[in-house]
Amino acid sequence: MIFFTITNVKPMNEITKKYLKEFEKKSDQEIVKLFNKQVGVPGWCTSRGCYIAALHHEMERRNFDFSKVGGKGRLSFRHEIKLDGKKIMYASSSPEKTHGPDVIIVPPSLKNKQTK
Repeated sequence: MIFFTITNVKPMNEITKKYLKEFEKKSDQEIVKLFNKQVGVPGWCTSRGCYIAALHHEMERRNFDFSKVGGKGRLSFRHEIKLDGKKIMYASSSPEKTHGPDVIIVPPSLKNKQTK
């Protein structure tokens, strides 16, 4: 298993703010599609770290149960997902094929932050 750790992403930098504002306007299904676009992507840069941190925050903000693919400070992009109500499920009923790394998000919480 491969892990990327995000430790130097400040939660409210300009890149993160941009993503937070974009994600707030998206539907639940659009958030799922944005997540699925990250499955199997091996590349890494600061912008992607900000994107993933903002995506994690948005899933928390919407009260998604994403325990299947992550939790506090962690997301896994090994499987595509679908949404059943507010619960995240694997898109495939038997996800034997896995992709990509897990991502551990370690920056300070985005909770209770304003995106002005």
